[in-house]
Amino acid sequence: MTTTLVANKDGLKNVLDRIRVQMTQYLRDSGVVDAWRTTVMLAGSRAPELFECTPASMANAIINLCQMGLQPNTPREEAYIVSFMNRKTGNREAQAMPGYRGFIKLATQEPAIDVIEAHVVHARDTFNPRYGTSPEIEHIAYPWNSRDAMGMIPEDAKPGAVIAAYAIAFLANGRKQAEVMSLAELEKIRNSAQGKNRGPWVTWKEQMQRKCPVRRLFKFLPRTSKMDQAIRLEEHIEAGTPQPISVEFETVEVPATTTDRVKAALDIPKDEETQEPEKPETTRDFARDSAENEINAAIEKGIVTVPQMKKICEGIAVEFDEWPKCSDAKMDSILNKVRMQVADMRAAATE
Repeated sequence: MTTTLVANKDGLKNVLDRIRVQMTQYLRDSGVVDAWRTTVMLAGSRAPELFECTPASMANAIINLCQMGLQPNTPREEAYIVSFMNRKTGNREAQAMPGYRGFIKLATQEPAIDVIEAHVVHARDTFNPRYGTSPEIEHIAYPWNSRDAMGMIPEDAKPGAVIAAYAIAFLANGRKQAEVMSLAELEKIRNSAQGKNRGPWVTWKEQMQRKCPVRRLFKFLPRTSKMDQAIRLEEHIEAGTPQPISVEFETVEVPATTTDRVKAALDIPKDEETQEPEKPETTRDFARDSAENEINAAIEKGIVTVPQMKKICEGIAVEFDEWPKCSDAKMDSILNKVRMQVADMRAAATE
């Protein structure tokens, strides 16, 4: 009997094995393909509902992202693989969801577009959008980073809730195109999403709020075929409809684990099965290794000195000699601070 589900890690690996040639066709490099396989496997470990998706939809989501060059479920937040319940078939399907940074990456590949910025606006920010013959957006962020003697951010020093989001495109001809969305508009989009209470809208809510005006901005910009592809995928997500399957993929039975074979031999009914919880991954994922390599490269090139690195570690309560072993969240904090240091050095070099 054939199965309609990815089912487990073996099933997900089976999907990746069967589309490896197609992935290589778009990504061009076997090392890059291996990196993508690692992040997809990690996505399944962190979001077990992806194992409930059909193999064909999973293959389709991965290939769509390969075609656009948007690696899913990494700290860069270019794209995500999310699950969607197809109410017509009763099956859960995987969908490719471009993130706001993915939309921006695709847009800036168009020569007519120089830069796109996207921001959320908090209640205590100064925000004055102006329209008419001289459109302009003034946004002054509230200085929320002050801390008290205990190292905590006082309530009166916090920026407040998000009240709006906006995006600005700076075009090669000197023109600017902007899009502003109120909180009510952002919430309307969130509430229409099938995954409004899980996935990116919960885990990366501000990033999703930034994506909304970027997505709307695309209507007024020159577009590449990859931009059009990202829009079509997003339209299906917004409409709550399945993304068309464009990948040739025949459903086959997922390889059974030893435990599955034993249970089948003993004829144990499914409702009486007890599953041992999976052990957490013991190897670090590609995204974490990439972050560590980027930090080490900055230190080796002298962009970030050892004293500066010690200060960065001290600021987030990590011992300097132990930073490669810190948590994922602290690793992301270190990486962001290192990137700021690199950006400052580059800016100083151009002055």
